[in-house]
Amino acid sequence: MAQSDRPLITFICPDCGSDEVYSDALAQWNPETWTWEVTSVFPKGDVCSPCDGPTTMVEIELAEFIKLTEEPSDDLRSEA
Repeated sequence: MAQSDRPLITFICPDCGSDEVYSDALAQWNPETWTWEVTSVFPKGDVCSPCDGPTTMVEIELAEFIKLTEEPSDDLRSEA
């Protein structure tokens, strides 16, 4: 499957559903492009910002994530 044929993805926290997640990684400076390049991502370094703690990120298709974030939460439905 060509890269352009693959669906776009994002990573979320399975506890709160936020995409404000971070992973511990190793980066190396590339003097030719003047950029940092990720060389390794550590398997146990995931953190969720809203949960303010460790998590294990899950991969989700971007289209599905957008649908989830556009739906009103149960709390908002009960107030209507």
